[in-house]
Amino acid sequence: MTLGSNRLSAELVVRAKSDDHRADLTSDWLSGALADFAPDLASLLARAPRMNPAALDDGTGRTPSGEPGGLWAQFRVKSALSRPFSKTMPYSEASLRAVARAVRRRPQMVEYIVTPLDERGFPGNGTVWINVSAPAGEAEPWLKLRVEQVPRSGDRHPPEAQQSWAEALKRRAAVTGACFGHVTDDCLTDETPLETALGALDAVTVPRCELELRGYSWVTVCAGALATRLGGPAALAATGAFDEVDELPDGSVFLRATPTLDDYDETAIERVFTVLQPVLIKGKMRRVFGMEHLRLHFPTG
Repeated sequence: MTLGSNRLSAELVVRAKSDDHRADLTSDWLSGALADFAPDLASLLARAPRMNPAALDDGTGRTPSGEPGGLWAQFRVKSALSRPFSKTMPYSEASLRAVARAVRRRPQMVEYIVTPLDERGFPGNGTVWINVSAPAGEAEPWLKLRVEQVPRSGDRHPPEAQQSWAEALKRRAAVTGACFGHVTDDCLTDETPLETALGALDAVTVPRCELELRGYSWVTVCAGALATRLGGPAALAATGAFDEVDELPDGSVFLRATPTLDDYDETAIERVFTVLQPVLIKGKMRRVFGMEHLRLHFPTG
């Protein structure tokens, strides 16, 4: 059985303290995550590649999106998670300003998509999805910051990319005061892999992320109160389940199970589950058809 997929995913959950803080968190994530997690694409975007806005309106797929070897980038805004995206804008200085204005109206999702173009100017491999959402509703203070990418070549992200993503998430978690986070390759829905297996919804679990741990992955950020219930950073390090345990400035704890995601096998998964089980969200585990790739420990019996 092959665990994981070819899509790396990093996520943080943050409590916005005010409307201004909410806007700042959103803008900082949308403007900075590309450089943190896909610096090669950020460098390419900085050269201001020419993009073809007509490609947005072409339903045939016959219109090139831009210059061969360049990039296509766009923003999408959704006023409510149950509705389709209400606005789609090709990347430009004007669209950046429009997104900044839209954030002030508290949309439930803002997404930034960056796609490398092939030798013909059509979308190729390596797309990055960066989004900010409010799964519990726009009136709630909780924001979910997420970035995902499929590899530009090969079946998997190489170990150095995996390590780079872990370090980038740790830096961002420290700056934002995140109460939950993860880096994994088995998160293909809005929920964490554990939520998927339990049938739990992030609209319910996100507001409780300081009371219950939403999941466990190769890299997990655990709220400070939950880490305290587990004995604190020193006790977590002493279990031997983690290759890295690092307390962040706000008291949350960054946990990396193994040096790379490729090393995170069933034995390592069970070790992490055993240590974190007391604070994990509860429910009856179910093996989800089509989700055999989930990096989870399924108890027998």
